[in-house]
Amino acid sequence: MKKTVIFTILFIFVLLSKINFVLAQDTPTGEPPHNYIQPPPVYETITNYTEQGSENNNSRQNSEIQTDAYGEFRDNAALTGIASQNEYVNVPHSTDFNEDVDGTIEMWVNADITSANMLISKGTGSGRSFYLISNSSTGILSFRIGNTFFTSTVALDDEVWTHIAVVWSGGPSNFTVRFYKNGVLGSTIGPSAATFGLNTDPLRIGGGTEFTSYLHGTLDEVRFWNDQRTLVEITENRFVGLGENRNANLSNALRSSASYDDLDACWTFGNAGSAYDDFGGHDGTYVGCSPVNQLGSQPIPYNFALKLNGGTSDFITVPTSSSFNQTSNGSIDAWIYLTTASTLNCIVSKGTSFANHNFAFYITAGNKIGLNIGAHNYISNGPTTFVTGRWYHVAATWTGGPNFTVRLYVNGVQDYTSTFNLAMPTNSDPLTIGKYYSTSGMFKGYIDEVRIWSSMLTVDQIHAYMHNSARAGNMPNLVAAWNFDGNLINWGSGTGIDGSFSTGGTNNGRFSAYSNETSSGSISGSFDAHPTVLNRDISPNPFIQGYAMRSPFKNIPSSTTIRDTINITGSGTVNDVELFLSISHTYCADLDIVLRAPNGTTRDITSDNGGSSDNGYLTIFNDGATLITTANFLPPFSNLAGPEVTMGNFGGSSTNGNWILEITDDAGGDEGVLRGWGLRLNNSLTGIEPVSNNVPNRFYLYQNYPNPFNPSTQIKFDIAKTSNVKLLIYDILGREVKTLVNETAQPGTYEVLFDGSNLASGTYFMKLEAGTFTDIKKIVLVK
Repeated sequence: MKKTVIFTILFIFVLLSKINFVLAQDTPTGEPPHNYIQPPPVYETITNYTEQGSENNNSRQNSEIQTDAYGEFRDNAALTGIASQNEYVNVPHSTDFNEDVDGTIEMWVNADITSANMLISKGTGSGRSFYLISNSSTGILSFRIGNTFFTSTVALDDEVWTHIAVVWSGGPSNFTVRFYKNGVLGSTIGPSAATFGLNTDPLRIGGGTEFTSYLHGTLDEVRFWNDQRTLVEITENRFVGLGENRNANLSNALRSSASYDDLDACWTFGNAGSAYDDFGGHDGTYVGCSPVNQLGSQPIPYNFALKLNGGTSDFITVPTSSSFNQTSNGSIDAWIYLTTASTLNCIVSKGTSFANHNFAFYITAGNKIGLNIGAHNYISNGPTTFVTGRWYHVAATWTGGPNFTVRLYVNGVQDYTSTFNLAMPTNSDPLTIGKYYSTSGMFKGYIDEVRIWSSMLTVDQIHAYMHNSARAGNMPNLVAAWNFDGNLINWGSGTGIDGSFSTGGTNNGRFSAYSNETSSGSISGSFDAHPTVLNRDISPNPFIQGYAMRSPFKNIPSSTTIRDTINITGSGTVNDVELFLSISHTYCADLDIVLRAPNGTTRDITSDNGGSSDNGYLTIFNDGATLITTANFLPPFSNLAGPEVTMGNFGGSSTNGNWILEITDDAGGDEGVLRGWGLRLNNSLTGIEPVSNNVPNRFYLYQNYPNPFNPSTQIKFDIAKTSNVKLLIYDILGREVKTLVNETAQPGTYEVLFDGSNLASGTYFMKLEAGTFTDIKKIVLVK
């Protein structure tokens, strides 16, 4: 304790000494007075208008779209680049592969069927366990157990992603083999006598046998099971990637789901270094080959959700943690989709009785949003009544504990608020997702992106963060976040709070890629993806700080044009534009979308692209990304897509002024909602733009204005030459509490708005780093 106090005192002494030194040495003469500070390029909105119909912020009864980045490496990658029988993935022997009674192998294949394709094998000669191959010319699948061939009538599609599964049973001497293609049983062969060789040879994927055959194409999501998979199990799980994190299955966190309890190995090819099996630990080595990212994240879609069926064991359990004891201020948000309404559906809770709850966040049997803190219910009497078959973003915030003011939000609109004096209990119970303290509140439907915060989110923050993945890593005060992308890993700042399917009973919860994934068929726009958030996925990540954002939730009626406007102030000339777009629509191929710059120049973003599904759009349009018109590039187009017409610099338009988004539904019978959109101009990472075209002759950090402030203040600084710039905020203990700028800046004078709404009153320090220049100044927040 003494060491901590001494360190804190020393830090403050050094920090204050630095301030005094800077003020003494670097204050330029002729500093302009505070009222001379030029206005910053604030992103703001203006009154919105439509050609027909009107904005309806409470319109939330609409199907939605797709979401977050899959897996540890964010975009789906697959195995490719094999050019001979001597190139393959080598997996060391394990007795887990000696399934001489029954088992299942499944995978996605995209191959040239004019050549024979060796897909997976173990052993050679008389001691062989098995191999799976597609025959040349026809693509017909054959499975060999020992020296016995089981040849199907099922054929791979030529150079098209095809999901296949081979199931064997009846061993160890008399096998029946079933072949499945895209969720359909195609052939049943046997029973026939065969001997499954029990050897110590490695398992090999894509080649490496004594034969000359090898993979002529791409493989993904190769799985080895120790049981006979049923048709339903194969069909509903074929689009889901599993694992994709080295800790994904610690303590059988995933294998404790009934959907995955018999999975021995899963190779997702999401890492270029090794062919990791994050499920069973059977890691492989790439021999002459490597994985590459796939178009539109195919065959595995961009996002998964958690599917819960309402059974008494169908929920996620998370170890107890003091991180959940937000007894003064806090927030919870999530995306939910009900499959059963008019019954209690609990999203997340902590506590085993009504009286001792930290909190419980739920949808009531009356289909209203509600929150428990301790033994008090805060249940909305607001306008939103939840229905089945639609995605909603929900949020609860609380502040002022123990005399709590609670606010409940649906799709970014406040639905209810109330104040009640009752403290939040703390307990050592686990947190549960999808379960109330009693079994009467089991969630039935889909949940995604469950997040817990140590601060009360403002409505602006709810709007901003609702579309942003926790994996972006740029959300202050985020304690916990589970996004269910093939694992139950926590992406917040808390430690030791990864989730598990281990609930003491048969847990039928699982990950889901599409709401209609139980339907058979190949990859197409007919599958309805899950909507929540996306990750811009560059470092440092500009989404959402670098974007001017709107979340209007504006109706898009059929055969109608709507418009929405973002007004940007400041000065500058356009040289690059990114457009974030979140639209739900029941037939996105009906939509024509145009962006108009302040100078009147327009660009066609998309015209009648997509399919007939409920996918809509959730993407960032960026020049140079995969064109939205590309064949087999399906909605919602993952996290990046190229516009139909290159945006460029919009004819040299000024950045400031009205930017207008125009959406036309050019056919009848379908409708949708503009959930949100945003603009990133000139590759900004924080939304800063120069407020002066004059090049300063020195680096300088001005005193903020106003100071003291409540709750926001302007921070102005000069950059004399192109530099890597950081503007940071520290508290009195020297802890970094906010990064305002972290990017390369051109010479100029800049201003940034610092919002201290989520911070306590007190003394803070702003620190500017630009190349070798550093300056620190004291700022005071008074509430």
